[in-house]
Amino acid sequence: MKANKVDNAMKHWLKLGNSEVFVAHEFLGAQTVAEKWSGVKRFWSGTKPAFGCAPIPTTVLEIGIDTRAKNATFHGDFDWLGVLTGKYIAAFKKDKGVWKIRALDLGKNTGRIKQIKPPQ
Repeated sequence: MKANKVDNAMKHWLKLGNSEVFVAHEFLGAQTVAEKWSGVKRFWSGTKPAFGCAPIPTTVLEIGIDTRAKNATFHGDFDWLGVLTGKYIAAFKKDKGVWKIRALDLGKNTGRIKQIKPPQ
């Protein structure tokens, strides 16, 4: 992704400097986890040169929102150039009244790399 596109994408991520914010993926058996807002930004910055694009969620199969409407999860399918397809789970958190992405786990074995728990 070009720098400006990465910056635009990162506006939607929760800006925290801890491991609560992460993106995890599995590709050809290799598991990778990028933690913290800055690590997620580096991950997306490297995705475009390496693969030509970012993974695209194609379906949302289930949405969960906690009773306080502060946390949510989405589960579904994604497609990465038709080469890598699988399941994803995305966690969101409300930040100053706006939903922000907290975490994204991509892979055929979603949840195996880094656990995202559905809201209670």
